[in-house]
Amino acid sequence: MSSPILELTNLIEGDLKKFQRRFWSKIRIRNSDQCWEWIAAHHSFGYGVFRIGSKAKGTACNAKAHRMAWLLTNGPIPPGLHVLHRCDNPPCCNPAHLYLGNDWANQRDRVTRGRGNTGSKHPAAKLDERQVREIKQRLIDGKMQKEVARDFGISVQAMNGIWKGRVWRHVLWPIPYG
Repeated sequence: MSSPILELTNLIEGDLKKFQRRFWSKIRIRNSDQCWEWIAAHHSFGYGVFRIGSKAKGTACNAKAHRMAWLLTNGPIPPGLHVLHRCDNPPCCNPAHLYLGNDWANQRDRVTRGRGNTGSKHPAAKLDERQVREIKQRLIDGKMQKEVARDFGISVQAMNGIWKGRVWRHVLWPIPYG
């Protein structure tokens, strides 16, 4: 397996300075503390997309712009790491807003910021957050898991996962007042 730098070098048409000029020209560069927004093509989740390689030679591929900004500024992204945003702005390519994180940090970041298919956003969800709070409250009040599971149309195993905190971890309990 070759390194990302070698792979990138093989895909660059012409010299590196020309490549860098083309890349940075697609970013609205502002002050160092502000987001530098990608102004070219975007991925469906809002991340900038930058084409590298050549269509004619069959080497064209798309790279996420924030990952390319990291690579051009800081060097290779070590295997198993992601480039994360401090600013929670997917099109941002400001290297000062980017940092490396592993899978766990990426997932924690996603959940903390309310992104992804967590809870009722998941296509297979049978419950919503309000129902899960009600389930937890009923269990705290001493109701039997089997009875509560039947009332909500879920299995006892799913009920146990809620009670033990293996699923629906993001739902706080007991029911918040207000």
